[in-house]
Amino acid sequence: MGAVYRAEHTLIGKRAAIKMLRPELSANDEMVQRFFNEARAAARIEHPGIIDVYDFGRHDGRAFLVMELLDGEPLSSLLARGPLAPDDARSIARQIASALAAAHDASITHRDLKPDNIFLARDEAAVGGTRVKLLDFGIAKLTEADGTSSVETRTGAVMGTPVYMSPEQCRGTGEVDHRTDLYALGCILYEMLSGRPPFTARGAGELISAHLTERPRSLAQAAPRAPAPMAMLVDRLLAKTPSNRVQRARDVVAALDGELEVAPLGSGEMSAPAAHLETLLPDDEGAELGEARTMASDAEVKAAANPPSTLTAAAAERASDTTPDAQPGRGRWLAIGVVGALAAAAAVTFVMRHRGGDQTPVAAAIDAGPTLRQPRIGLRQLDGFRTASGSGFAIYNQTGSWESARDDFTAAASQPGAPAHWTTAAALCDGMAKLASGHAADALVSMRRAADAEPDWVMAQLGMSAALSETGDHDGAVAAARHAERLAPDSWVPIATIASAHRKVDRFDDAVEEYKRAMVLAPKEPALIEVLAQMYHVMHLDEQAAQEAQRALDLDPDLLGVHIILAERALEQGDGKTALEHAEELLAGEPKSAAGTLARADALVLLGRKDEARVAYQRSLDLAKELQQDGAPPERMKEVLNALAQGRMPRPRSAEPHRGRSRSKASHAKPQRDRSKQLKIDPSGGLDTL
Repeated sequence: MGAVYRAEHTLIGKRAAIKMLRPELSANDEMVQRFFNEARAAARIEHPGIIDVYDFGRHDGRAFLVMELLDGEPLSSLLARGPLAPDDARSIARQIASALAAAHDASITHRDLKPDNIFLARDEAAVGGTRVKLLDFGIAKLTEADGTSSVETRTGAVMGTPVYMSPEQCRGTGEVDHRTDLYALGCILYEMLSGRPPFTARGAGELISAHLTERPRSLAQAAPRAPAPMAMLVDRLLAKTPSNRVQRARDVVAALDGELEVAPLGSGEMSAPAAHLETLLPDDEGAELGEARTMASDAEVKAAANPPSTLTAAAAERASDTTPDAQPGRGRWLAIGVVGALAAAAAVTFVMRHRGGDQTPVAAAIDAGPTLRQPRIGLRQLDGFRTASGSGFAIYNQTGSWESARDDFTAAASQPGAPAHWTTAAALCDGMAKLASGHAADALVSMRRAADAEPDWVMAQLGMSAALSETGDHDGAVAAARHAERLAPDSWVPIATIASAHRKVDRFDDAVEEYKRAMVLAPKEPALIEVLAQMYHVMHLDEQAAQEAQRALDLDPDLLGVHIILAERALEQGDGKTALEHAEELLAGEPKSAAGTLARADALVLLGRKDEARVAYQRSLDLAKELQQDGAPPERMKEVLNALAQGRMPRPRSAEPHRGRSRSKASHAKPQRDRSKQLKIDPSGGLDTL
């Protein structure tokens, strides 16, 4: 859009920032009017949480703003370092809400609230030494006393940044008021506490669809450490219908201060399931879907990791129809068990090019024609896998979601003129569903059909590898994964899939070497670090296992699988207090983990709480039997059973270190019959097979 300069007044020495619009944009009266909105908004609001603008005008034909020079960093930079402590998130959110309250009182709606537009300025006079400043009111809606707006918004124009846009913004109806800022604040508070926004996707079209129809993972699950009142507030702010949200920014301040109790959101308000997507978003609903479809087809849109603001989009020319090259080494690739390694390999909404320039035929919506119904459920399922990382993988590992994606692709592929890839994607999703339900032989048939149709599709080759490994063909599994590695040499997922095949046949040393090779490409992927920790754990390399487990947890506090490793390590060191903390962290997310319940029982014995321990031991036996879990070591469970039968207290793990004894093993956990043992998300063992 332009440039920002650090400036100093030549007479009085006062420092300032000067923002200058590019010359070609300065010739556009509408762009200049939006640019000057910043000055008008600041002058009208007069709040310490709003950037101060000293002057504005034109110089040599270029529009400029003279603003206060801030010392600090944008909230986006802080969030890049990980989620915030609840107290820090509350403090920042409170200041944002206070500034919004002042803006709304002045009849100004920001409409592009996001971490990049929230600056954390150093200010000794502010509580905690940091003052929040709201920036960039370029697309703000300034309502005049007579009800007119300073800048008219065309019906159908989508204003904002897709990751943080409210449903009413996504519809482009123009009926947007101050409550759209409160929805964006909910998205930001969710991200501050959990480390990721409520919805993530590669394309803006899919993000818009998600805001309109999907329920985000509850903050209580995404950020278990968040206080319940704060989680309830976020749920309220993210309500699809504006009337169901907290209605005023001042009420948000009161809720964060503990002076206002927010009523829980009704269960149906945010529960639009994928199965009803077509009912909720009919293709002929022009204003609501037309813009999303346009955005999804224009060069497949900017990546959501750096989404364009509307101001930028308004200034830019229409993007080229050429599909951009994907960058396998930079995207996050899913790798939770068999399903993860597959779905991470490529997103169906993008053409992935491997080295050499050959085009992998996975473009689902490209050149499909405006009259075709798009398989949005299927596209979102595959793309969701591609963008997930760490603990975020778990929410996609469900048989039903793959079946819904398969059915969506199948229905879309039946239309005359539909891309052939949709049929291939349906076969892949069918294979994923069958793997997830434990029908490996049937899965192999579907995966082979997908791989034969598109042999250079990375995901199809990884699907073949997974299915071959499950059916006992180790050499074939490795060969398919190596073919995938040749197609995507910058991705760690094919390498991790090779490691998975080795792990399946207990070639642990080979598996560890492959995992280490994968980590060269993705040294900070929490899921990969977690599974390496599990390998060390199974191999009784306790020090390495504990180090990697802690490193994974530092990167992603919501990971569950590493807690069993750290709990057992603490037990072996006789530290009942630490062991109990990790066991209970695990059980908070997975209450039916037999291994976690067993570790909790051992910790209770060490702490002298024997009555509680006896109950926990019995529950671990019941869970192992009920859910057919063998993530808890069989020999140890047999010891517990015999001890209780004889009326005595089992010996805790620390009483006899691991020598000669089995420990919890990720490779043999099976918490639910709906998932194969290679696909489980059982925190007693964490990720099953990468």
